[in-house]
Amino acid sequence: DQEYKAFSVVGSFGVPMALMKTYLSMKPEERDKAENIVGIPSDSTDNQLRYWVGYSRQVNPKLVIAIKADQTTPYPVVKKVFGTLQELKENRFNLITALEENPIK
Repeated sequence: DQEYKAFSVVGSFGVPMALMKTYLSMKPEERDKAENIVGIPSDSTDNQLRYWVGYSRQVNPKLVIAIKADQTTPYPVVKKVFGTLQELKENRFNLITALEENPIK
């Protein structure tokens, strides 16, 4: 019950299923640290992203998918995520990017 409650208030996450129990046991301020957000596997041998999106859509058809990436994210990774979403016929999603730290004026 405690894990269900913790998961219900998490705004976003990026961990493999095997690490979810550990992730949920952390304090909220620990969860947000970069070293604790390792990403959801989306490679050809372990495409957990496909399952996360599919199961989430079954539970909540109004779910809004958001993908977070920035200039350090390799393009092939982003392309693979887009491909997975297209395979699931998920063509509407938000892409969240980070602004530059010192934009040129």
